Amino acid sequence: MQKCLLTLWKHVIPEKLKCHISRLLSHRFNVGLVGVFFDRDGKVLCFHHTYRPIPWGVPTGGLNRAEQPSAGLLREIKEESGLEVEIIGVYKADVDRSRMDIIMVGRFIGGTFIPSPEVDNWGLFARDALPQGIHHPQVILIKDVWRDWHDRLSENAGIR
Repeated sequence: MQKCLLTLWKHVIPEKLKCHISRLLSHRFNVGLVGVFFDRDGKVLCFHHTYRPIPWGVPTGGLNRAEQPSAGLLREIKEESGLEVEIIGVYKADVDRSRMDIIMVGRFIGGTFIPSPEVDNWGLFARDALPQGIHHPQVILIKDVWRDWHDRLSENAGIR
């Protein structure tokens, strides 16, 4: 059922209608979660999302009611991939009129990848060799996070 709904969402429902559906089914304000995670060599974790027109990107998800943002992002990553990460901190929050994205930064730990209806592939990519099909704003985000957080990541997570 979930796979069928994701296929409809990706291939059939127009973008404008998706926005209206999301607003109708959600509370007054959506909270999105975004994670930028690096391994010890400074490579960034990216997922291949099955439902996005531009499929590659950093891990993302939605916050459930009464859930802490860090717990929500860890849950989303575990559910969608089986992989493990450690959150070091919050980079920033981006807000528009109906949505807030909380962007968190941390370290990729590992684990065994388990494909899901939402994520069918993953990889660790050098910042100058990101996968084709990654959304340009995420490329900028990855570079900005690295620039602004490299020293903190190096001290707290041993990332070079």
